[in-house]
Amino acid sequence: MAFEENCAPRTSESVNRQALSPRITVGRAFPGEDLVLHASYDRVFQTPSFDNILISGSPLISAINSDFLRLPVEPSSGNDFELGATKGLADRVRFDAWVYWRHARNATDDDQLLNTGISYPIAFDHSATYGAEGKLRVVAAGPVSGFVSYSYMVAMEWFPVTEGLFLGKDAEGRILRTQCALSGDTGSAVYIAAFALDEGESCASIEQQLPQASTAFKSDSNGLWWIDQPHFVADFAADIPRDEAEFMAIAQVPISTDAFTHPVKNPAWKHKPTWYMVAAEDRSINPDQERMMAKRAKAKTVEVKSSHVAYMSHPKETAKLIEEAAASVNV
Repeated sequence: MAFEENCAPRTSESVNRQALSPRITVGRAFPGEDLVLHASYDRVFQTPSFDNILISGSPLISAINSDFLRLPVEPSSGNDFELGATKGLADRVRFDAWVYWRHARNATDDDQLLNTGISYPIAFDHSATYGAEGKLRVVAAGPVSGFVSYSYMVAMEWFPVTEGLFLGKDAEGRILRTQCALSGDTGSAVYIAAFALDEGESCASIEQQLPQASTAFKSDSNGLWWIDQPHFVADFAADIPRDEAEFMAIAQVPISTDAFTHPVKNPAWKHKPTWYMVAAEDRSINPDQERMMAKRAKAKTVEVKSSHVAYMSHPKETAKLIEEAAASVNV
């Protein structure tokens, strides 16, 4: 587990972006079947709420909290796909059905200002939404008309929060993470049973050399990876109380294929003093792989007899390692 963030300094609160946002729709009618099929694609380009200027850009923010950070919320961009059909079931009854999938980078959302009813825009790294809808319509049957409908939607947003208004400790933490990422001489790197990747490596590429013991990682149709719940305890958290591990299995957050395959740039261990905890019974990362990564990073290494969640099964050893790394840094 390492905390590393690639940040670029921002010097302006205003954002000026332009982009094409076409929407393409095609349809095909089958009169003999009383059926219409249609498909559409929308290149999404969505600007944030004007509250970004009225609230986040206001000099009065300092009256609420003297520690604040403003990062401009840039427009969200992405792709929106939809497929649908309309079918006549009788002279006065029609059935509409469609499915959709949406993906956005720099996904804009709203957050609440302290305990007020005022919201302001923020942005997550990316988001994905998919779903389906159906509607059965009675066009007109004498004085009666109406419809019954059903919809299903799943929406996900991925941290970190990259833009918006940060107050108090949130602002301090954001500034500290940015400074640590930008300065090779600031801070230290601590990896707890984690990938200490080299330049150009990804989690997927390095695991090809020494595969993990677990075969319970499964991908779904959206390219998201989960640990199969029946195998979660044994393969991920075998040495913590079973009720905690089972809750983690239910509450787990998936990992995108992009996160597994994206190559690392400018790894922290190359220019920061490094500490590493090897989990000797890890089935999610091969322990020999962990030892190799710790060795090449010239990390001060400790090894514990633990599953992947060494920070939970060995909290004292983990805290001691982090404290030692923190104490070595001159702040």
